[in-house]
Amino acid sequence: MLISGIGFEPGAAVTLGGSATNVTVLSSTALSATTPPHPAGAVDVVVINPNGQRGLRRGFYTYALIGEGPRPSIHGISPNIGTVGGGSSLTIAGVGFERGAIVKLDNTALPTHPFNSDSTTLRATASPHAAGSVDVMVINPDGQIATLTRGYTYAPPGALDFSGHWQGSADDLNDDHSQIKIRFTIENNRVTSVSCNDETRQLPPRPIADDAFDLSFEDGVHVSGRFLSQSEAVGKINFLQCGLTWAANRQ
Repeated sequence: MLISGIGFEPGAAVTLGGSATNVTVLSSTALSATTPPHPAGAVDVVVINPNGQRGLRRGFYTYALIGEGPRPSIHGISPNIGTVGGGSSLTIAGVGFERGAIVKLDNTALPTHPFNSDSTTLRATASPHAAGSVDVMVINPDGQIATLTRGYTYAPPGALDFSGHWQGSADDLNDDHSQIKIRFTIENNRVTSVSCNDETRQLPPRPIADDAFDLSFEDGVHVSGRFLSQSEAVGKINFLQCGLTWAANRQ
């Protein structure tokens, strides 16, 4: 296990309901250790420096019985392809997901959204990753694991087609930060128009490079964006009453 904090000194010891082994102080803010055996339940985590000073987090680590809950299973993930920059909103469908389940892509734990998740659906945000197909994993708190082999693909920059009509919203420039409708059109992976409410700026086709675009005009209008997947994009805009950030989906 990896423990983060402050003030760790060489030779520090760790206890979790018993003395941990293989303790290595990596830095003053991180150390690694092997957990000792212990019955199921929450235990205190204690780091003890050679001078006797200690740091304590009560009930900070939980021992669980492997297999005490239903075995999870992954039926699919949507979308199953995204850009290497990450950020795509993922929906993992299956059965047997428990509260507190962890979602991983290629062994990287993802930010999850518990308020939109349940026993058959988990929602998470893709992390950045090099191009290629990776395994999708769901790990329940009791340690049981479901794997969808090569279930998600990070597409190389320039490999995806974003052509179509996109629509979303942006902040306005007023103090109440209400939402303003934003639209843009892409043809052959080139941005051809941008709209804020009913005001449209027609463009000579501007190419998308490395899954992103950045458009500036002589009158100070500026629009930039990054694609998270073939159906999601986010960016910044300075165009009439539109301002700050925007998010859009392909229609």
